[in-house]
Amino acid sequence: KEEDGTDHLVSCHMLARAVAEIYPELEVVDGNFCKDFLHSWCENKAGDVLDLYPVGTIGGPILVTGNGQGPKRSLYEKFPVETYFDLKFSSVRFKKDVQIIKNTLLALQT
Repeated sequence: KEEDGTDHLVSCHMLARAVAEIYPELEVVDGNFCKDFLHSWCENKAGDVLDLYPVGTIGGPILVTGNGQGPKRSLYEKFPVETYFDLKFSSVRFKKDVQIIKNTLLALQT
């Protein structure tokens, strides 16, 4: 919630970063999903995609194989994304949101 009580947006960009902070074997990747949607996801060392907040999907997270013959190659395109809805990933606000999500996820584990 925002300070005024309204709902606050939780984005895939925030969620991917929060989960990667909890699980250091995962790396955050920014880019496009299906060439049209700015997106962030996590990948393991094998290149498998852990999509925590899949675009246009009810439910999640999903795991997509990093195998060269799998759908990753046509669905996920890595490139630098620095801003989402005018919210810079390096901003204090964005980093605070990631920390709130991380703390919430850790609290759910207990």
